[in-house]
Amino acid sequence: MRSWHGNQRFAGWLAAVLAAGVGVASVQAPAVAEMLARPEIGASLVLEAHSSIGRGVSFLLGKQLRDGSWSRHPVITSYATLALANSRQDGDAELRGAIDRAVQFVADQAQADGSIWNAQTRQYSVYSTAISVLSLIRINRPNDTPRIRAARAYLLSSQQVDVPESDPGFGGFSPARGVAADLTTTQWVLEALYLTDALDRAEPAASPEAVQRADTAYQRAMVFVSRCQQMTMGAAAAGEPLLAPLGWFADGTTPGATGADVSGSTPRSIGFLTYAGLKSLLYARAPADDPCVVAAVAWARQHYRTDANPGLGTVGLYTYLYTMVKALKAYELNMLWFETALGVDWRREVVDRLLSLQHGTGEWLHSDPRWWETQPELVSAYALLTLEMVCGTGNRTED
Repeated sequence: MRSWHGNQRFAGWLAAVLAAGVGVASVQAPAVAEMLARPEIGASLVLEAHSSIGRGVSFLLGKQLRDGSWSRHPVITSYATLALANSRQDGDAELRGAIDRAVQFVADQAQADGSIWNAQTRQYSVYSTAISVLSLIRINRPNDTPRIRAARAYLLSSQQVDVPESDPGFGGFSPARGVAADLTTTQWVLEALYLTDALDRAEPAASPEAVQRADTAYQRAMVFVSRCQQMTMGAAAAGEPLLAPLGWFADGTTPGATGADVSGSTPRSIGFLTYAGLKSLLYARAPADDPCVVAAVAWARQHYRTDANPGLGTVGLYTYLYTMVKALKAYELNMLWFETALGVDWRREVVDRLLSLQHGTGEWLHSDPRWWETQPELVSAYALLTLEMVCGTGNRTED
């Protein structure tokens, strides 16, 4: 098992979150002058990206409902809140008001047990809590700290540990309690726990018992994540070539969990899941030379692409691009090696792809309904967050 090495002070943790220094969704897109300072994608493309972000922000603002939400769903609202906050258009009063209303909607979904989800739809309580925490942290209202603490406790209590360690789901997290654990949910819970870790460790409120509980949870989660990594040939969807052996991730630890079968209602591609697995390893402080990290990166190099979601064609394309960029940014200390070996400028290619897919009224959307990608509010938030990460200032996991 891997140990958890985080020992950040609360002030340092908060500064890192606000400055987007932790390799997660809370990355802020800088002002134009800062964006132009990034040599990776070029000044002209930076300006195009900034214009694209502005149009996307305008689209989201026009779709916000009177209760502050998008689609009356805390998950979609949290993604949209992050996208607006990270756009760095700080002088816009309309934008500030929209963010205030949105984060209040998310906060209002908090339940007595600490979970944050829409009790009317009763969908995915664990997944929804993990995503909602990200927006509460990003906006950082003092009165939300108790909600964040309660949500963290709820997530920790949701880990599947009431089974033998030999059980396939041991250490993982499921979208809702009573459902099988999957990597798709586990990656988000690990991110939420990572970002809230200092609440248990920062003085003067540090608790040895809480720290021990968190460390144990991270170690158990890595048992599950490591078991999701496959070292044999992966399956392929119809029309897709076989994906190379070694290093790819499945959505679970049981046979048939590759997710390459597009017949299900919630397909998961090998490409998306491999980046989700890589990101999870890095949030758990796995070093760059960890065999699991090395194998995942090797697979990513062999199957890198921005025009499709490896294993599923264009199904889930926006979810894939968002997850890919998050994982590569978390791995950025080693990106020079990645790019040299690969021979591509992944930042430029991601920006080019998203610019080409944006509609004239500022939104992005998908024709395939799976992964909710026909909902323009959600897809536009994904696209904005991805552009903001690529055009942002650094995004490394803190030591």
